[in-house]
Amino acid sequence: MAERDNGETQTRQRVRVLQEAFAEQLPNRIKQIGKDWRSLLEEDRSGAALQSLQMKVRSLASSSGSFGFASLGDAARRLELLLKGVVVRPEALTPEQAARIEQGVTDLKRACLEFAGAGVVEVLDASALDLAIAHERASRVIFLITGDGQLAADLGFEIGCFGFLVRRIPDLEELERHLDQTRPAAIILDAEPFEERMVEAARVNALRQKRDGSIPVFVLASRTDFESRLEAVRSGGDAYLVRPLEARKLIDKLEVQLQGPLSEPYRVLIVEEDYSASLDYSLTLQGAGMTTTLVHDPMKLWESLVEARPDLIMISLSLAGISGFHLAAVIRQQDAYMEIPIILLSAESGLGRQIEAMRVEADDVLVTPISSDVLISSVGNHVQRARALKRFVSTDSLTGLLSHTSFLTKLVLEVDRALASNSQLAFAVIDIDHLHAINETYGHLSGDSALTNLAGLLKQRMRRSDVLSRYGGDEIAVVMPATSGHNAVKVLAGICGLYAEIREYSASAVYFPTFSCGVAALPGYEDCSALRQAALDALDSARRQGRNRVVLVET
Repeated sequence: MAERDNGETQTRQRVRVLQEAFAEQLPNRIKQIGKDWRSLLEEDRSGAALQSLQMKVRSLASSSGSFGFASLGDAARRLELLLKGVVVRPEALTPEQAARIEQGVTDLKRACLEFAGAGVVEVLDASALDLAIAHERASRVIFLITGDGQLAADLGFEIGCFGFLVRRIPDLEELERHLDQTRPAAIILDAEPFEERMVEAARVNALRQKRDGSIPVFVLASRTDFESRLEAVRSGGDAYLVRPLEARKLIDKLEVQLQGPLSEPYRVLIVEEDYSASLDYSLTLQGAGMTTTLVHDPMKLWESLVEARPDLIMISLSLAGISGFHLAAVIRQQDAYMEIPIILLSAESGLGRQIEAMRVEADDVLVTPISSDVLISSVGNHVQRARALKRFVSTDSLTGLLSHTSFLTKLVLEVDRALASNSQLAFAVIDIDHLHAINETYGHLSGDSALTNLAGLLKQRMRRSDVLSRYGGDEIAVVMPATSGHNAVKVLAGICGLYAEIREYSASAVYFPTFSCGVAALPGYEDCSALRQAALDALDSARRQGRNRVVLVET
């Protein structure tokens, strides 16, 4: 009991750091909501603009409740309900509705002011604190050592779009206290003035080494010369960031420096009529962290292939009524499954088996009975190699998303799966507005940066099950399984609003790119080609309606 109480106390201490970071960024978040509302009233009453505002309010309501900010969460939820009442027909917003929403925005500001007049501890509702959610989000806090409140506010909002929170730390004493409570995703040292802050950089390095030497330390400075970069490295900096700091560049550094989220478990499809043998294989692989699907009737393999989406297929050669070699050959005839490793399981050894396996393009033959170590090692090595090769071949070098060709194969599989099960699926095509003009005005590197930022934002905001691709030269495509068209619009409209807030820098100017998006959804189309064309038609409609919006084609 004492150990459990101590663990909960430590969790609450770590979460407290996140709560303070959240409270520190509240004024800027509320300011953005108020700004968007005024803009919507005076300039843009499009559905996308109102949906974007609703998304920001919903996000505030959700995070407020997660971290125990009860009164703020209540105010945000009331405002969300008011916005939801007009989201379908924003052009018909009545004066009475506008007045109620205006009051809701005012109430949100008033709730935020509670935190200005009292400490975080006094305002928090501990009973409303969701420790599990808050603790998971605490791992995405970045400590920013700076006396510049505006820098913290600006950076906090922009990288908040990518799922991180900034906690401003005024001095090294505060840093030491916070490091005792939680491990941040990174520490950023604002190196202004440079010489003085380099002395502090060495102390920051010493503090992190005492606790967790793997915490990355980034130095943020105005200088770009070699000597300054060298001094930052000597003082313990892992990366050097130049002002003005672009959010995407920081996220790129984090992706390089931090250990990313655990990859998806290896998915293994086992075709074996012997129930006992298949269960043994399954339990062995599951014990190594893999997921398995068992097929006892080889004639039902095809539907299992579609549902299981395996990384590797194991086929017994002792099947009754059908040759395992023939089964492997049939799989290899399908382009969609050419890259999936196939391991054949044989009770007999010999050169003949190996030659026949090569003829049907199987990757390996394992002789049964198989030891657990050999099975786990063989499956793991084949999947790891296949995934690495697939990333290399199928990924766009600029955005890190799927290439167009690889995506089309994936799209066909997802559409076939949805049509076969009569389930929902949304397909969207996104295009950065006036990208040609951006390239002409600011240079092609600026256009590449705008595209890369959008890809990064989508990767952070979409689900792991969603599929993202560079679709043509300037477009990005998204497949959202088990998602209705209207829900897809809500998600993408929120991302549309966030993207419009992210600054891009060129040598001569700062600008804010936007994007347009067309969405089509299943059920409603007979095949993949019709679905794709409908989404492209919706994208054209979004452009005609003024861009910077998400349009769903109705069936």
